[in-house]
Parts: sequence; C-alpha cells; structure tokens
Amino acid sequence: MIRTAREETARAAVDAAARAETVARAALDARDTYEQQVLGPQRTKVHELEKTAHGLFKEIEQLAVRLEEAGYIAVQEREVRACEQDRKDAFRDRDAARAVRVQRRKELLHRWSELFLARVREIDPSKNVATIDAEDFTTLVDGKAFEDSSVAGGPKTVTNIAVLLSLRDLAREEPTVTVPPFLLIDSPLSGFGAQGLDEQTSTRLLKALITAADDRSPDGFACQIITVTNDPLPQAYPGVREIRLSAEHRYFDHAPLIEKPLSA
Repeated sequence: MIRTAREETARAAVDAAARAETVARAALDARDTYEQQVLGPQRTKVHELEKTAHGLFKEIEQLAVRLEEAGYIAVQEREVRACEQDRKDAFRDRDAARAVRVQRRKELLHRWSELFLARVREIDPSKNVATIDAEDFTTLVDGKAFEDSSVAGGPKTVTNIAVLLSLRDLAREEPTVTVPPFLLIDSPLSGFGAQGLDEQTSTRLLKALITAADDRSPDGFACQIITVTNDPLPQAYPGVREIRLSAEHRYFDHAPLIEKPLSA
C-alpha cells in the first residue's frame, strides 16, 4: 500500500513536472513570439523614431541658424534701404548745390567781365568789349586773345593788369571772393621814355594802379602794389614812393648786385 501510494505520488510529480515544462516551454515560445512580433517591431520603430527625432533636431538647429541669418539680413536690408535713401537725398542736395554754384559762378563771371571791361577802358579807352571765358578764364578784348608781349602798354600787359585789378574790384563787392592785398608787377610801365601811345598808356596804367593802391578795403587796409620800370617816372605822384636802384642801393636786401643802375 505504501509503495503504491509512493509510485502514484511520483507519477503525479512527473506529470506535474511535464505539465510545468510544457507551460514553461509555452511561456518561452510566447515570449519569443512577443519579442519577434511585438517588441522587435516596436524597437525598430522606436529606433527609427529616434533617428527621425535626431534628424529633426539637426534641422531645427539649422533652421534656428537660418532664422538668425534671415533676421540679420532683414536688418541689413532695412539699413541698405535707409542708406539708399540717404544717398538719393545726398545726390539731390549735391545737385541742388551744384546748380546754385553754377548760377552763382555765372553771375560772378558776368560781373567780373563788367569790371574787367571798365578797367580795360580806364587804361585804353579805345576798347569796347572785354570778356572772361567761363570755362578756362581766357580773356578776350574786342574779340581778341593777345599773345605775350614785354612792350609797355602792349595789349597783353593791359589785359593782365586789368584782369588783376578787376578781380580786386570784384572782391570789394563780393566777400566770398578773396584776393591777397599785394600786387607785384614786373615792368609793365617801360613806356615813359617813349612818345605817343606807349607813353599815354603807361601813364594811364600807373594812374589805375595808384587808384587801386589808394582804395582801402573794408577792413581798413589798402593794397600794396610794387612795380618795376625801366625809366624814371615822368613826375611825382601822391602816394607813390619811387626808389632808384643802383649797385649799392637795392630794394630787396637779398637781391643780387647789378652792374647797370635801374630805376623803380
């Protein structure tokens, strides 16, 4: 009886163990099936989602950089538009200033030509027209541009002195026109020893220079004029100091010694 009971118990244990093994094998199979059919695809999907998320993160970083660049570009574009407007305004102001300057220049040259004609006629009353070119300041007297000449009273001498004196006259009327109050002339008055037109023109030249030197500017200073002549002055003139030059007596201390006396 005891043996039979033990055998039945053993068989029952064996059956229980077999059933447990079957259940365990079924559980393992279920686990493997779950791993393959559920967890595996989920892991793959999670891995893919992680890769996608990483890619999206990189794209977000790039977009942030691009947004920052776009903001910078937008600011620069606004500054460029503002600079373009400033440029247009500057060009407009420049063109307006140029127009005013051109008109003012025309007016000054017209007035200078009028004063030039007055000075020419003061020295040579036979002249009728005297103009100064607006482009290169070429002087025309009665339609002629005279060649250089060292002859006293010559047309070029008269023209040169008349231009300088008329420019000084213009400066008296226009404060914006500035000329130095000093005029040094190299021997335009060498006709005093001659007769006729040269002597008459030289005398009128001298009187024009004396008048200009005696005409004080608004600041109270007169124009100092120094001129050299080959001949003595025909007479004494008020306000004119005549210095006779010789080998011992020189107007400028640093002037070289001369062999032949001159007069000034």
